[in-house]
Amino acid sequence: MISLRELQLRFYDAVMGGDASGGLALLAGNGIPPACRMGVYRNNAREGFRKALAATYPVVERLAGPECFRQLAWRYARRHPSRSGNLDDFGRRFPRFLESRFGRSRFDYLPDVARLEWLCQEVLSADDRTPLDVSSLAEVDISRCAALCFSANPACRLLHSRYPVLRIWRANQPGSRDDELIDLDAGADHLLIRRGIQGVELHALATDEFTFFARVLGGGTIGAAADAALSLNPAFAIEAALLRMFQLGLVVALRVPERHAGAATSRILSLETTHAIH
Repeated sequence: MISLRELQLRFYDAVMGGDASGGLALLAGNGIPPACRMGVYRNNAREGFRKALAATYPVVERLAGPECFRQLAWRYARRHPSRSGNLDDFGRRFPRFLESRFGRSRFDYLPDVARLEWLCQEVLSADDRTPLDVSSLAEVDISRCAALCFSANPACRLLHSRYPVLRIWRANQPGSRDDELIDLDAGADHLLIRRGIQGVELHALATDEFTFFARVLGGGTIGAAADAALSLNPAFAIEAALLRMFQLGLVVALRVPERHAGAATSRILSLETTHAIH
């Protein structure tokens, strides 16, 4: 008698399109040929994986077309089988899978569209945390403001794409126009994805602001983030960017290191500015 593990492995291999002979031997006819029974299991598996991916990637499905997406979903499921009983996590590797198939082709924008949709999924399912109020900055010693580090709200993400993925995403929402033409060479997108009261919000950011947000939300100091943004745009408004981060609820905690090395930019915050945004 074979072990339960061996039985499961044989059946899985048969359902997922491998050697069906071993799986068919495990099925009783009982009025229906084993091959037909296996076909039912296989079709149910295909549709289950397709529906799970389509729920997370509706825009990719629309762009690829139903039949192409069905084939992609099945190939993805065979390459990256689900390891969890929760299919919400099934599509985590789908953007990279698409990149392996469509990278350097005329469809190489699809992986970035998928990345945007996956980040929306992550933002929706992220833990709830109370955003930090901007008034907390008024309690920080002004001489140590450049060394401040923030903890990012888990319900926010950043995405850079060399394609106009925001326009692509919006043009493929329910009720959108079917005839809108989008120039893939229209320029890069720098996006903030956050969970708001009404659901997922997408905000387009300038390159300098995106750089500042990415450094701060990635755990860097305000001083280092400001220096990076100022290197891109000497007129970058640091105080306004900080205020916007708080208004959008992007940070949930701050930390002031006891010591910090180097002298960060002197433009980081003034005492008057700190009290002005309080």
